Amino acid sequence: MMTPTAREQFRSDIRAAALPLFLERPVTDTTLRGVAEAMGVSFWMVYRQYETRELLYRAAVTPLLDAVAAAAARTPRVTASVGAAVAACVRHAVELMQRSRYRDVFFLLLRDGASHDWIEPIYRERIVGGLVRGFEAAVRRAGDQHGLVIGIRPGASQRVIRTLESTILVPRLLPNSVPLSDEELAAARQAAINTLMAATYAVEFSEPAAA
Repeated sequence: MMTPTAREQFRSDIRAAALPLFLERPVTDTTLRGVAEAMGVSFWMVYRQYETRELLYRAAVTPLLDAVAAAAARTPRVTASVGAAVAACVRHAVELMQRSRYRDVFFLLLRDGASHDWIEPIYRERIVGGLVRGFEAAVRRAGDQHGLVIGIRPGASQRVIRTLESTILVPRLLPNSVPLSDEELAAARQAAINTLMAATYAVEFSEPAAA
């Protein structure tokens, strides 16, 4: 009988073996037996830990979503100026989208989001939401350094993220795709910076009217 530590390690090993299979083929074409064969263990050893494919799919994909969400939340703390803060946040988003984990999340969202309705809320609220909150916090902190209250117009950050995803990620999901060149990435970054800068605004406070 496995110790609790050994059991948790084995469950982690199952999840690690299953994720590449779920990424390679449709969920319905991935079986517990196939995961067991990939690990070189018996079907029953996998079945005792995850009785259904759906349980294993969620267990394998959730850590991937968590990792990307955690990375999205690590927005640079640049306060020299609003322009510098926006540029740093955009660079952070672009670098994140170039990583295989973000690409895998985006792929699973497009392929499986309709049949696994728990993926989209995590992606929207924690990954996109994490980047958006990072943009807004960075701009606010930069404004604070100069005694200003700076905001980003509602929806602008989300549109920038969608545009970057379309530019960086969608081509990578196509057959025989070629990564963007340095010049193309630089152009995408600058366009995103320009869009966000155009969407920033200073909040002005008027003096209260005399009684």
